[in-house]
Amino acid sequence: MNFFYEIRPGKIILSLKISTNASVTKIGNLEPLSDNKFALKLQINAKPKDNEANNEIISLISKLTKIPKSKISFVSGEKSKIKKLAIETEDYTLIDKLIK
Repeated sequence: MNFFYEIRPGKIILSLKISTNASVTKIGNLEPLSDNKFALKLQINAKPKDNEANNEIISLISKLTKIPKSKISFVSGEKSKIKKLAIETEDYTLIDKLIK
């Protein structure tokens, strides 16, 4: 089965598909990508300029997982709608907090 995350030693890598300028910031459903993988859809109430949307993404993930913002960083896609985000943690069960 294909997931929207990878577990690596000491971190989780999330695949995200971002929709900016949404009326509210929230997590959506899993969305298939063209490479037979999935991404977690995020609707972000921020513009994709001056890192507003990226900052909002980190804030949302931090709030939901209770992981400090300093432990969350982009692996790739900072200027793309498809992003990879690393969360430094040993608590791999926090994925459950992202999908309901």
